[in-house]
Amino acid sequence: MHQAAALLAVFSAAVHLYLFLEHGTLVMLPAGLGFLGGIGLFFAGINRRVLYLAGIAFTALQIPLWVLEGLAHLQNFGLLDKVAQVTLIAILGYLIFTEEL
Repeated sequence: MHQAAALLAVFSAAVHLYLFLEHGTLVMLPAGLGFLGGIGLFFAGINRRVLYLAGIAFTALQIPLWVLEGLAHLQNFGLLDKVAQVTLIAILGYLIFTEEL
């Protein structure tokens, strides 16, 4: 499950950084770096329960922001990224309740 969560976070980071680089959408940069930062903190050994909760909050915030932006890049990566993010939220929630800390 950890690998799945990391892969989903990398995918979401890649989508956001791609959109920043290709379209110059500045708001995508901190979102992409946030996902990469979360992965870095995971491997640095930060308290996992706190990290999972923060990851859920950070990822969940992306969805209403995307809707407020008018479902940006829906035809490209937008919808696929949101599916990945919902899956990431579910995995992080699962890890909170099943992992011994």
